Amino acid sequence: PSLDCLEAEQRCLQDQSCMGLYQLLEYCSAEEAVAPLGPDARLECLEAQSSLQHYRPLQVCKCQRGSRREEHCLRVYWTVRFGEYEVSPYEELELNLLRNIEMYRMASIVSGRSNKCLKAAQNCGLFEKCGSLRSEYVVACTKPVTQTDNSCNRQKCHKALRRFLERVPEEYSFALLFCPCTDTLCGERRRKTIVPSCSYEENQRGEERVVKPNCLSLQNYCSRDELCIDCSFSVTLRKKIDYFALH
Repeated sequence: PSLDCLEAEQRCLQDQSCMGLYQLLEYCSAEEAVAPLGPDARLECLEAQSSLQHYRPLQVCKCQRGSRREEHCLRVYWTVRFGEYEVSPYEELELNLLRNIEMYRMASIVSGRSNKCLKAAQNCGLFEKCGSLRSEYVVACTKPVTQTDNSCNRQKCHKALRRFLERVPEEYSFALLFCPCTDTLCGERRRKTIVPSCSYEENQRGEERVVKPNCLSLQNYCSRDELCIDCSFSVTLRKKIDYFALH
């Protein structure tokens, strides 16, 4: 029997160079299901896919129909086949049935008729400046520094995020970055693609990624940082001015 894709995924995640490429392709797969990627982001995705060609377990793995973790297995299979739909995740499967499964997979990723994060992402994609600058920060925040170091360049990530916030109108940027989620799938997509973990998580040398700080700890940190206090005050003041101008 063929190698199961779940086992192939576990092997990949134990290899630093494979893990970085695989996690980048996870972003590519989820994002492409919502809206076409920008040219820079698509190039990064195709390069990552090409680099994973040498990792044979992920290239030859298959899924077992009806298994308990079939959905997870299918997600792994399609992640490493970014943009490829004329192939089968099963040993034998007719092409029309495969296409139906692919449509179901895409629908599950973007499910939710009231998914405000999906709506915000689509609106951003329709506005050229928002779409291009978003692709820029996503690439900067998901690309590993090296093949052996899975962490990203946080300085470049933050620089790209600042460009996005400074140049994109708030009606697009705020709707995208602060959209509410009401289900797990929406939350997972938001966590992976809208606010990349590189922008707020840090690696400690020789250790696992540091636990994410909660909102209260960030508020406490901001109260001790002069630049953060100044920005917070400016935003609050501007909101008050806007409020009184409208009333």
